[in-house]
Amino acid sequence: AQALLDWHIRVNGDFLMGAPPLWFRSVVWVEICLQLPFFFVVVKALYDRDEAAFRIPFIVYGAHTATTMIPILGEILGS
Repeated sequence: AQALLDWHIRVNGDFLMGAPPLWFRSVVWVEICLQLPFFFVVVKALYDRDEAAFRIPFIVYGAHTATTMIPILGEILGS
């Protein structure tokens, strides 16, 4: 796995993965712990066509995703 990560960093110039700052690691952990499980819940709700079950969670998910992009874009544009 480390060789694949090293290759990704080298080929794509991904400085955030090369030396991830604390805020970036926090964002990744939130995505793993909250967004990943949420994905499976939403897929089930979409499959069941239960619109009421996913309308508000989709709004919350979208807001969270948009706010996590702010520091990422700031880091990319500021470097």
